[in-house]
Amino acid sequence: LVGATEKFIMIPFYIEGLMQGLCGGITGIALLYISFIFISSNLSGYVLTGFVSLRFFSFAISCLMILGSMLIGWIGCFLSFTQLKKI
Repeated sequence: LVGATEKFIMIPFYIEGLMQGLCGGITGIALLYISFIFISSNLSGYVLTGFVSLRFFSFAISCLMILGSMLIGWIGCFLSFTQLKKI
């Protein structure tokens, strides 16, 4: 540690967990959206489209998914530090 406090060492790892969750969430939503566009454009000529309305997640739901992935990244960092303290 060379004189650094424990928080000074740990905070960058928590930020990294949040950033990885953010990047993973945005990538996942983007891939889902691309898949949705591809599938919905191929289904446009079928009879079922009159009965079924296809629409993508709302902006609020997409943001909640991204926040959830950031939370999972933070929890992963937190759990790794709690396991490290037990050693």
